[in-house]
Amino acid sequence: MEVPTISVEDAQKKLEEGKTVFVDVRDPSAYKQAHIPGAILVSDTNVEDFISSTDKTRTHIIYCYHGINSVGGAAYFLEKGFEDVFSMDGDSAPGNKKECTNGIWSCHTNRW
Repeated sequence: MEVPTISVEDAQKKLEEGKTVFVDVRDPSAYKQAHIPGAILVSDTNVEDFISSTDKTRTHIIYCYHGINSVGGAAYFLEKGFEDVFSMDGDSAPGNKKECTNGIWSCHTNRW
């Protein structure tokens, strides 16, 4: 299955529009340190609840540390009937040195 990807810049635009669900598939401690504003932490412990309670017609952007787990997560959500899912390009997780409050951290550009 081909998983659609989205660049950090395009994901930032989606964040600013306020209509996209951002799904963080990193570990809880990384999420607690910094995450995209409004992102939902999804792990093995809550994925079934997330799937059953989420509007599958909304756009979902899945992100992790380097874009590897997010591809698997996006594929899984597509298999579960989600209609518009993207994996955010690699190295795009929120930085761990700053509080992530204004946007998406990009290791590629070193900016918010």
